[in-house]
Parts: sequence; C-alpha cells; structure tokens
Amino acid sequence: MDVSSDPKDEDNQWTAITIIQSIAVFLLAGVAEICGGWMVWVAVRGITDNEGNTTKKPWWYAILGSLILVTYGFIPCLQPTGKSAFVLSVKKSQ
Repeated sequence: MDVSSDPKDEDNQWTAITIIQSIAVFLLAGVAEICGGWMVWVAVRGITDNEGNTTKKPWWYAILGSLILVTYGFIPCLQPTGKSAFVLSVKKSQ
C-alpha cells in the first residue's frame, strides 16, 4: 500500500465553491468566537456606559455564550478537504 498525494486528483482540487465554503466557514468561526466570548464577558463582567454605570446581563447569557464557544470548537471540521490530505492508493502490478 502506497501513501501518496496526487495533485491531479479531482477530489482535492480547489473550485470556486470550495473557496467560498472555506471563506464562509472562516467567517462563521470568527462570528461564533466573538459573539460567544462577548456573551460570557457581559454576563460575568458587565457593560460600563459613559457615565461609569456597570450593568450585567442575565446568567443565561454566560450559558448561551459558552455553548456558542463549544460550537466554535467544532466549526473548523466543516472546512472542505476533499477525500483527505493524502490519498491512499494500491499500486497495481504491471
């Protein structure tokens, strides 16, 4: 069994769709990280306005923010990869 990477393999070619999907997943990960972190932050630390008054969000903001951050950890799995980074092939005897 030979492990090799074939650049001509159709499954590993970047197309317009896979590039768009990759960018969309990247943006989704960024939004999830920022929103989840912000929700935890405002529930624990609160928001201070221009007058120095601090208001905290309800406890469920921290729970929801934590769930968003857990989801953020799985978002990179959505990246397009083709079959895999390496294509397993069996050499045919000639």
